[in-house]
Amino acid sequence: MKVAVLVNASAGSARSLSPGELERLFRDANISADIVTVRENDFEKVLQQALRQPPDAIIGGGGDGTLSTIAAKLAGTGIPLGVLPLGTCNHFAKDLGIPMDLEEAVNCIGRCSAEPVDMGEVNGHLFINNSSIGAYPEIVREREDQRARLGIPKWLGNITAFMKVLRRWPLMPVRLELDGTAFTRLTPFVFVGNNEYKFSPGKERMRERLHAGELCVFTVCVRNFWSLVRLFWLALLNRLNDAQDFEAHFGRELIIHSHRKHLRLSRDGELCRLQSPLRYRARPGELLVFRQGANTPVVDQVDEGHRAHLGPALRS
Repeated sequence: MKVAVLVNASAGSARSLSPGELERLFRDANISADIVTVRENDFEKVLQQALRQPPDAIIGGGGDGTLSTIAAKLAGTGIPLGVLPLGTCNHFAKDLGIPMDLEEAVNCIGRCSAEPVDMGEVNGHLFINNSSIGAYPEIVREREDQRARLGIPKWLGNITAFMKVLRRWPLMPVRLELDGTAFTRLTPFVFVGNNEYKFSPGKERMRERLHAGELCVFTVCVRNFWSLVRLFWLALLNRLNDAQDFEAHFGRELIIHSHRKHLRLSRDGELCRLQSPLRYRARPGELLVFRQGANTPVVDQVDEGHRAHLGPALRS
């Protein structure tokens, strides 16, 4: 198998990784690898060059943003994606069951077949994990602005950005249309996941399935200032499911209407602004990925039994 390996030079673990070590790992796995270390701003250009004479697979070395960029180019092409978890959080890799050890991740590419997994789409832009509007994108924007100006660490930036956004009372009126059913909410956020998310402290995998062909839509109703504070605190603890009036909805197509002409949103951790309304849809089996336990079929119908943890009040 001949592959192109694109490693994000700014990814957390990539800085301490020597090209010689990575070459050895692929050689030992009997994979012919053309390895390129890429600066973040050059990633799309180098990826386009690699696809002019398509290899058997594209291997992405980096975090979720890196993998999302590559996945969007590979969607629907039949060219598999291999994952090297070199980022800080590696949510996509963990949800796929990719080993966090680099040597094991390379071996997984060599011995596993490619399995179809879903992607999500918003206004024509693809994502592999999730997208959201409201408080979270504002917190990320504030955090990165403070880190750029003050050089503070990420954890401290999260806290200070959280406090600044909280003071604005960040509630927004939205009208949601999910598979043709419309409802309105006054909420601090709308979270749209590529398949179902489960928020539990200490749990590495946030999604058990990446092939259900659905969107997972989370909103919450906030009654007063202290309920908003509690909501943000639970989010920091990764316990959003414990929030009062937490709502989970599931469907294949979602339209978010707002009085604003453009909305700031996050898409796999990256910020952008898109024209309203936002049109989300599930893209079942759009991407091929090397992972353990391959050959899991893409399902057309979702078994409601796997949502029992939500409780009857939260299912809709």
